Amino acid sequence: MHPDSLHWLYEGSGLQFPGLAFRAGLTSSSDVGFYFTRNIQANYGAYGAQVQQHLVRFAGEWDLSARASFVSLFGPEDVDLKVYGGDMVASWKGWTYARASLVPYAAVATYLAQSHQKSTVVTLADERALGMMTTVGAQLQYAAVRIGWEATFARVPSVSMKFSVGR
Repeated sequence: MHPDSLHWLYEGSGLQFPGLAFRAGLTSSSDVGFYFTRNIQANYGAYGAQVQQHLVRFAGEWDLSARASFVSLFGPEDVDLKVYGGDMVASWKGWTYARASLVPYAAVATYLAQSHQKSTVVTLADERALGMMTTVGAQLQYAAVRIGWEATFARVPSVSMKFSVGR
């Protein structure tokens, strides 16, 4: 669908996409995650996966991890879109009080996005785009409940909030 008087691309200054994510540890220093999102008023959504590996702890309080990710668009029959990413994440041990903790983090990422036309209804050239972005955020944890906030600085900036339960 294309934007017109009957179809919108924005809700105010942005478009909301509620998502579901699952993340589990494989070992004490690596984990895997899966992601799904779709705005019910849109004709498309996205799913993805990631694997993250802890690399090193330095200065006693800083951790450095590497992450590889994959995201794919679903829904439109006319185009295929996939994004492959790699990033480095630095997090600080944070502040702890009783059973609550706050952990700030920052990441630098690079990605390759590629699209491909799947039907003759549209005339689109295959595209490949390489890019970089930075992210800053924080996670507040109390017992098994986690609330996170992050901002991504890229050509199209974004802000997200996350709520999760788990250890």
